[in-house]
Amino acid sequence: MSSVLLASGVVSAVLFGTGAKLAATPHRIKSLIISVLATWLLTHSLNALVEYVPLASEMHKAILAAVLSFAFIFLAGWRFAPRAPTPVHG
Repeated sequence: MSSVLLASGVVSAVLFGTGAKLAATPHRIKSLIISVLATWLLTHSLNALVEYVPLASEMHKAILAAVLSFAFIFLAGWRFAPRAPTPVHG
């Protein structure tokens, strides 16, 4: 069980780092906190909501929740970074 948690943490870190590299600006403390809280909230919600998906087995439900969570982690790294400042022409 601990190896699964370790592997999940490593995959999450790699996906978040990849998404953060695609962002226009680096993350700040505020955006990191928002990313962690949003990821925790979504993952927690997905684990509860996946119980209502009429799939054949528990394994399919776990895979669905993991894939959706990992996709959100990547998007959080990419899209939750602060916006790039717009140049002012004057």
